[in-house]
Amino acid sequence: MHRAALYSAVFRFVALILLALSVSQRSMAAPQSDDVSADARTPAYTGPWDIAQLYRVPEYRWGETTDRVTEVFYQGLLRDGQPTTVYGVVARPANATAPSPGVVLVHGGGGTAFTDWATLWAQRGYVAIAMDLRGQGPHGERLPHGAPDFDELFHEVNTDPTGDETNADTFWSYHAIADVVLAHSLLRSLAEVDAERTAITGVSWGGYTTSLVAGLDLRFKAAVPIYGCGNLGVDSAWKGDIDGLDEHSRALWIKWFDPISYLAQTRCPTLWVNGTNDFGYPLGAYRDSYRAAGYGIDDAPLVTLGVKVGRPHGHRVAWAVPEPYVFIDHVLRGGEPLPRLAPIERDRDHVTATYTSPVAVVEAGLHYTTDTGRWQDRTWHSVPATFDGDTVTATLPKEHAITVFLSVTDERGLYASSDHLTVNE
Repeated sequence: MHRAALYSAVFRFVALILLALSVSQRSMAAPQSDDVSADARTPAYTGPWDIAQLYRVPEYRWGETTDRVTEVFYQGLLRDGQPTTVYGVVARPANATAPSPGVVLVHGGGGTAFTDWATLWAQRGYVAIAMDLRGQGPHGERLPHGAPDFDELFHEVNTDPTGDETNADTFWSYHAIADVVLAHSLLRSLAEVDAERTAITGVSWGGYTTSLVAGLDLRFKAAVPIYGCGNLGVDSAWKGDIDGLDEHSRALWIKWFDPISYLAQTRCPTLWVNGTNDFGYPLGAYRDSYRAAGYGIDDAPLVTLGVKVGRPHGHRVAWAVPEPYVFIDHVLRGGEPLPRLAPIERDRDHVTATYTSPVAVVEAGLHYTTDTGRWQDRTWHSVPATFDGDTVTATLPKEHAITVFLSVTDERGLYASSDHLTVNE
């Protein structure tokens, strides 16, 4: 086994052990209905959620329809003893003659249920559902019984005299994760959707949500977190917020709401899209996350990487990235796959990675930084690499390179990267 693959296997094994400990330490198991508890798609660890409840179709009603996009209002979990209301949109493809694959779209900070985004997927033949995870309605108005907004991401956990935590329902993540899984249940119930062909993708905080849901809602067949990941308490733009919690609250936030607590349960193929200098989700935490999901492990779900030097961060720039569409098309519709690189390996003054691609590769690159410190502040350099057969090879630069990774681009213009490797301290 290659060293990088061994690291990934060890990381995933440790994550699974932590999951087992989390399950054994839970004060009360979530009640589950017979049909769901017998379902192989029920994860071992479900955090603060009753997964049987989330796998049921929520109550919902339709709103206005404009250009094949219909508003939907569905019931979320309780907040302050009252059911929450979630606003979303469902976009349908034109001229579909059979049930279509479905996709769940999850926005990030400052986002909402984007009609434009749902329409992009509908134009590709999908029934797409996008929901607002900020407690807002169609015009940005606060819903009377809306879920928490992002200002409720981090706060202390209350504990009652029996030792049970009592305020999980006050956290943004509690409702956001639940509302995404409920949206999936709603989508799967629609007659025009093939319930066994569904995927999820999200941007920024939506990528965070996607990476967590990939290990919680095991009905998905593919997941594409863009920018967002787990291990936020180790390294992220919000590490200070998490560290600012009291010790008990910090530990419980990570146990409940950090994707790293769930990623080892992921069973579907995943594509991870990020930039080298992302402000919120740096490469160290990102690598921890995709390794936990199975990168570099032969018998784990397929993990494909798309880390690019200087990739910008934003909703609309993320929608313009072609790889998520091609990746999900491959898994759900039998289209050609993306190129994919195995973990990078070092051999003295060279680094290599094997790759697969259904079409010819036309370009390969070595990307390196000579900087240390915050990932967000490092300067990256790119030089051509050689490719032959199924292997990319590059000579390490004479400069004191600290961190390197490899990439390929195929004749379709589609890009894939390896993981990164520290070659000098």
